[in-house]
Amino acid sequence: MGATTLAGSACAEGPRPSGGAGSPASRGEGPPLSGGAGSPASRGEGPPLSGGAGSRPSGGAVTPTKAILSTHGFLEEEIETMPAEQLRSAALARLRDTLARARGLPFYRERLAHVEPAAIGSFADFAAAVPTFTKADLIAELRRRGTWETGIEALTGPPAAVVLTSGTLGWPTFAQLGRFELEDGSAREVQRELWMDGMRPGMRVACQYPAWHHLSMLDGAALQAIGARVICPWGTFLPRFCDHAIELLACARPEYVLSVTTMLHAILERALARGIEPAALFEPVRFAMVAGEPVSPGQRRRLIELLGLEDLFERGGGSDGLWGGAECPAHAGHHVWSDHHHVEVLDVRTRQPLPPGCRGTVVVSNLTAERSLYVRFDTEDLGELLDGPCQCGRTHPRIELYGRLADCVRVRGRLLAPYDARAVLDEIPELVGVPIVLVRDGDEMERLQVRLDGSACAEQLAEIAAEHLRAGLGIPVEVRFGGPLPRRFKARMSTSLPRQGPGGARWARR
Repeated sequence: MGATTLAGSACAEGPRPSGGAGSPASRGEGPPLSGGAGSPASRGEGPPLSGGAGSRPSGGAVTPTKAILSTHGFLEEEIETMPAEQLRSAALARLRDTLARARGLPFYRERLAHVEPAAIGSFADFAAAVPTFTKADLIAELRRRGTWETGIEALTGPPAAVVLTSGTLGWPTFAQLGRFELEDGSAREVQRELWMDGMRPGMRVACQYPAWHHLSMLDGAALQAIGARVICPWGTFLPRFCDHAIELLACARPEYVLSVTTMLHAILERALARGIEPAALFEPVRFAMVAGEPVSPGQRRRLIELLGLEDLFERGGGSDGLWGGAECPAHAGHHVWSDHHHVEVLDVRTRQPLPPGCRGTVVVSNLTAERSLYVRFDTEDLGELLDGPCQCGRTHPRIELYGRLADCVRVRGRLLAPYDARAVLDEIPELVGVPIVLVRDGDEMERLQVRLDGSACAEQLAEIAAEHLRAGLGIPVEVRFGGPLPRRFKARMSTSLPRQGPGGARWARR
């Protein structure tokens, strides 16, 4: 059946501001924003994007030239391009304010009893003095207290919003945001990243994130501030809601889509199965922004080409830690706003801070109050800080994210994420976006073992995949086809690992 057009619609781990509590810095105000209330920046006006409805490229990613980068513009140029040393100085001052506030909170009272905020003269002092904690510590505190609060809530009044995490460890936790933080703190950083990636007033935006996730709430506040027209489908980002998403795209004709990578692949496959031409379905859509899992260059190229997008942006972070960042059009890491968060990368084994270019576990500290306050929270995500300036002109730190540490394997001393295999396999046209599994049969392995979704089985494809992986990763590799693998949110499509149960090793798909 032919497609129909919808009518009218170099490290061990592998490659690669001041004042006491209640001061402007501790409240998350910091230096004055460029443009006050009612200014073009605060209204979300700013410079328009270049090109109109007819300027969409025919397919493929656009190489980010200075002209392309500049047309996306800055929402708050003074803050986004502030000299790096000035940013670091302001962040350190805010960090001291954060510590002063955190010391009075039940969860931190004992942990920070020995820490004197005024004595923290550098980020190295901070790392040496302040212990990290993990989600498991928060879960233990929930059980001990017998309530949904963990003692990290730094609010002066009732919360404006309470959000839920995704329950990665089988036990969801809750976080709170105060009115100021919700309206002009966390939402402001999201407003910056949306503007950075082409969002403009009046745009029709399809949002597919679940309402319980903090990113949905912040997106809503940011989109309202920008003046976009928000369209929320019935259902959510799970592939079983593909048909609803297809109808929304056909009827509402959004110009921007906020979703997850897995859902875009599922919509693409479902549209083809229904005889719908994907490029016709996405004809009005200029940009897509996805979260939940890292996007490989091959995935990005395929989705841009088949959906006819101008660009596709990746964002990362977590509801645990209430932090995040997004790529700019240069696609060179996630910009993390250092007036809102301080981010470190620690060696997984030694727990020491790592320099840019080295992989480790990502640790985040919030720099604004009126919220659940995370101070040196170990996200247990694999990432690395990136060095040097970004082409876009923004001076805030950049980080690359690869996925959950629990989903990684160690092969010949190298810590490898499913993304590492995914990025290589996505250069093979037949395997772009095909679910995979990394097999773990020990803490240290001599070869990488990959299982491919059996529904993609084709003659010699496993050997072709193995050859690409050996050449791309430089390690011994075994590739086999297994049974059908589900598409799951947050890269679960590529991270099913064998775990030890009472009866021995077994498959556990989370």
